[in-house]
Amino acid sequence: MKKITLIIALFLFSFLLNAQEIKVKEDKDIIAGNKNPVLVVTIYGAKVSDVEKAWKSLMKGYKASVTNKNEIYANNATITDISAKTMDVYAIADKQDDGVKLTVAFDLGGAFMNSSAHPDQYKAAVKIITNFAVDQSKIAISAKLDDEKSKQKDLEDNLRDLQKKNDKLHKEIEDYKARIADDEKDLDTNHKDQETTTEKIESQKKVVDEVQKKLDSVK
Repeated sequence: MKKITLIIALFLFSFLLNAQEIKVKEDKDIIAGNKNPVLVVTIYGAKVSDVEKAWKSLMKGYKASVTNKNEIYANNATITDISAKTMDVYAIADKQDDGVKLTVAFDLGGAFMNSSAHPDQYKAAVKIITNFAVDQSKIAISAKLDDEKSKQKDLEDNLRDLQKKNDKLHKEIEDYKARIADDEKDLDTNHKDQETTTEKIESQKKVVDEVQKKLDSVK
């Protein structure tokens, strides 16, 4: 049981080491029909469908009208931490080996946000995306942890069943040994009884012969 727990702990430790710290990076990518400034972050252990659902929920919380075709488009989002004016937000979630790559672009109205032209808005956007990525990574890894714990419990239950069966088999063996010992005693007694009975039969035969002779002598 300890070995099973250690294996799962090592697996999760390795998983978390690979995850490392969540960082938002600035880049340019094809989004909103052109190559625009974007913010990119990796959400570890997550599924694309879960990230898309959570991002759309976040955008709706900013009173945006949200559609999802090739990319998630949030129209007229009110994100006061970034700007007092409404903005359009574009996002794409792509699957990768360690989770989901989320690419986000903010159209502030005539210009896409970038760190050089919009330093204050950029910092606020980075914070929003970072918090989102941290929350979603924790949710995904927690779900993985629950799943692994469930597997561990199944293995531990299976081990307990095997131990119970082992105890039962040992008890049956001891019972069989006791029965065999009793049967061996019975065999020994049976053998002696056969010898005694055989001797009695021989003696009885002699008695029968004597009586037969007496019967034959009567004329």
